[in-house]
Amino acid sequence: MSKQKISYLGPSMNPTLKVPDQLIVIPYRSQTEIKVGDVIVFKLSTKETNIVHRVIAISGQGIKTRGDNNNLADEPPLKFEEIIGQVFFAHRDSKQRRIWGGKVGQSYCHLIRAYRLVIKLLKTLGRSPYHLLAKTKLLGKIIPLQTWTKVVVFKNSKKLLWGKRLIGQLRNTGAKWQIYPPYHLFIDEKRIPC
Repeated sequence: MSKQKISYLGPSMNPTLKVPDQLIVIPYRSQTEIKVGDVIVFKLSTKETNIVHRVIAISGQGIKTRGDNNNLADEPPLKFEEIIGQVFFAHRDSKQRRIWGGKVGQSYCHLIRAYRLVIKLLKTLGRSPYHLLAKTKLLGKIIPLQTWTKVVVFKNSKKLLWGKRLIGQLRNTGAKWQIYPPYHLFIDEKRIPC
C-alpha cells in the first residue's frame, strides 16, 4: 500500500481542492473499501490526465462520481480498475489538511451544495428588490438626493454631480442618462435639468 503524491488541476472540486494543491493518495486494497463520500483519483482510458472527484453512489453498474463544483454526475460509472486511490490529505501553502471521505465527506459535500444554493437564492432575491426600488424611485422620495445634484457640461457630455462625486453622465444629446449604482435608486432621470 504505497501512497502517491499527485498535483490537483482544474476547478471541478472547488472549494474542497484548488490548484496547486498537492494530494496524498492511498490506493484501495479492494472495492469494498470504497465509500460514498470518498474523494478519489481515477484515470480514464479516454483522458490523458488524472481526475479527482467524490464518490456519490456505488452500485452493481460501477462507482458514480461528481466534482463538488459540478452539477452533473460523471458518466459512465467507473470500474474499480480505473481508480488510483483515495485522497487523504491536501497540501497548500505548507499546510496539510485532511480530506474526509465516507459519511463525513458526504455531509461536507451536502453542506457545500446547500451553501451554494442559499447564495444563489439570496443573489436572485437580492436583485429583485433592488431593481424594483430602482424603478419606483421610492428612496428618492424619502431622501431627496436629487435636489442636491447639479449638471456640469464637460466637452461633449454632461456630468451629474452630487457634491464633488460623479454619479451619472449623458454622453450624447438625445441619449439616456447613465446613473451609477446605487444613485439610480434615488435619481429620476426624467427630472434631471438639461
